Amino acid sequence: MTLTLPKNILKRGNSFSVRFDVPMHTQSVVGKKQIVRSLGTSDIGEALVKQDVVIREIRESLYGEPRPKLGKPSPARPPQESTATVRPSC
Repeated sequence: MTLTLPKNILKRGNSFSVRFDVPMHTQSVVGKKQIVRSLGTSDIGEALVKQDVVIREIRESLYGEPRPKLGKPSPARPPQESTATVRPSC
């Protein structure tokens, strides 16, 4: 049985690595089109689990913070009115 690896997982020798494609607008700053990092394992199951963590670390190193997940933006909350009672001074 032949195992097809996901696009971003590479087999290098006996261990697996993850490949991150650097976005075009960041390539001139980074100086690379791809970043490849070892997953430190020869087990495909462990590699599949570790890939998300390593990709998150790469993104944090490029952008300084985790990028927000794509999806619907959360609705803005309207400012709450104060319910404090002001008493006139006598």
